[in-house]
Amino acid sequence: MTVSDALHTAARRDRDQVLELFSLASSGNAHHELRQYREAAIAHTHALRLAYSIGDLSGQAAGWTNLGRCMHEWEQYDIAAQIHSHSRALFSQLGDDHREAMAWNNLGMALGELRRFQEAAQACGRAQEIYARLGDRQREATAWINLGAALAEGPDFDSAANAYMNAADLFAEQGDHHGEASAWSNVGSLLSDLQEFDMAAKALFTSEAVYEALGDWYNVGRIRWNTALLHERQGKHLEAQASWTASAEAYERAQAPERAAKARRNAQM
Repeated sequence: MTVSDALHTAARRDRDQVLELFSLASSGNAHHELRQYREAAIAHTHALRLAYSIGDLSGQAAGWTNLGRCMHEWEQYDIAAQIHSHSRALFSQLGDDHREAMAWNNLGMALGELRRFQEAAQACGRAQEIYARLGDRQREATAWINLGAALAEGPDFDSAANAYMNAADLFAEQGDHHGEASAWSNVGSLLSDLQEFDMAAKALFTSEAVYEALGDWYNVGRIRWNTALLHERQGKHLEAQASWTASAEAYERAQAPERAAKARRNAQM
């Protein structure tokens, strides 16, 4: 029996509906972490019914959020968007700014999957604004990343690049160097697509340097791979060859032999 199951049994025995609601939500979240989305959805549905029966508005908002996450994993993005929109309204009604921002962010990601990029950008932008007002810099950085992704598909490449760079600065400020490196990688890919090759190379170099400092050799290999592609687009074949070789070396250090072998083959072409 899991901790959540034990809590649920005790809550039912003691007729403690608040504890029962907590145990159901905990059980659903535990199943979600294990990618058991059907079981998670069942638990969250039971939690929702209980939250409505006892008039717990906060429990309702949280329940809808959790169920929306399940729908997103099932790729039921239209349903997820509707659910997250509803939970956002409930969190707003509660005056819970932090979780309202979370709901805006969840809504934005669902809308992005539906290719409703303008609406997605608006939702992620609202999340970013609220997190900035609250001083939650870590979550604001994540909202900037999601906003950048929506803007890039818009397409509004200049604004997307700025969003990614804002995210990189915030992640660096918070000491989240994986987030920082990922953001600079996004900047590099975007600038490469815009054929701003010199700026793209600088962004990729920054990303590579951060990953290397972290000892994340798999991502070092990935960034060097992208740098090789960038050089090939520029017709810089010697530079591309050197980057392919460097990519292979990083993948070997990351114990990713298949990627390393492919990078070495590319270096010989």
